[in-house]
Amino acid sequence: MKPMRPASDASPAGDALGWSREVTEQATFWMVTLEGQTPESEDGQAFMRWHDAAPEHAAAWAQLQRFSARLRGDAPPQAASVLLRQVLHAQLQKDAVGVATARASAHSPKRRQAIKLLALAAFTSASSWQMLRRNGWWDQWSADYRTATGQQQTVVLVDGSQVVLNTQTVLNVRFSAQQRVLQLKAGEILVTTAQQLRSEQAHDPRPFLVQVPQGQLQALGTRFTVRVDGDHTHLGVLDGAVQAPNGPVGDMQVVRAGYQLRLDARQAYAQELYRETDAAWARGSLIAHDMPLPLFLRKLARYRVGRLACDASAAHLRVSGIFAVADTDKVLQSLQRNLPVQVLRRTNYWVTVAAR
Repeated sequence: MKPMRPASDASPAGDALGWSREVTEQATFWMVTLEGQTPESEDGQAFMRWHDAAPEHAAAWAQLQRFSARLRGDAPPQAASVLLRQVLHAQLQKDAVGVATARASAHSPKRRQAIKLLALAAFTSASSWQMLRRNGWWDQWSADYRTATGQQQTVVLVDGSQVVLNTQTVLNVRFSAQQRVLQLKAGEILVTTAQQLRSEQAHDPRPFLVQVPQGQLQALGTRFTVRVDGDHTHLGVLDGAVQAPNGPVGDMQVVRAGYQLRLDARQAYAQELYRETDAAWARGSLIAHDMPLPLFLRKLARYRVGRLACDASAAHLRVSGIFAVADTDKVLQSLQRNLPVQVLRRTNYWVTVAAR
């Protein structure tokens, strides 16, 4: 197999390092192609011929391996195909260890674009790379699943468990022979374990864990929600029970059905009641019962691109009802019909609700 030579626009990747952009993209192509291959395979032998054909090939490959090593601090070793998967937006089947693989055509235009983007990332300066990691860009770009503003998604995991992702959610799946782990980087999920669903895999003995900034939550055959909100994590249990941190010292507590828990870096707050209606977002609804208008609009704003605010003149008003979050404009129209408010639009992306 000959290395792909995709036509592309000029790129800073490679030229300043002593080899051409074309060699950079060839090296990146081989990194993606060789995942799961052995040196004795046809692809492996073709790669060695390419690697040994010119000193710049070996130099570009070495630089790409250094990039891969940097990734391993915060991303899986298969980072190349993870990035490729995100660019292609493929709906891929997870294997037994929760890692997705892709074997797209080497001549696909989308695959060629993925090669270019990965090459650019691989040969970015170390300082730029650190900046991308600090601002969360890599976490979002490389995540197994992520939802945009207003988007929701349902995922069935390989063990039969089901996860519903709310708007603006970033989630990784890390299943191994020893444990099943969800890494919730941002946003909100509703988890129904295989045991709760009574699926064929319900007997799975591996612990089911959700990793959040404050530690790990362990499902005890259950249905529950988890939301990462800035420095806080919110756990709500609908069925069964979940084991959760009791503070930063490593103690654990059990949160049972009908209760919720809020965690931050310093402590776990007292458990409070949690109702089925609190998870109505998973059915596309926002349910309010005598809710202060500012709080209602903050919740609604999670499903709307741009700025949505409550003017001080309307802050005393309260909202009750069931609202479909898929169409936030209709929700705002409903507020105008049922409350003494007006919706002021500086633009469609800058909206304020004020008293009439």
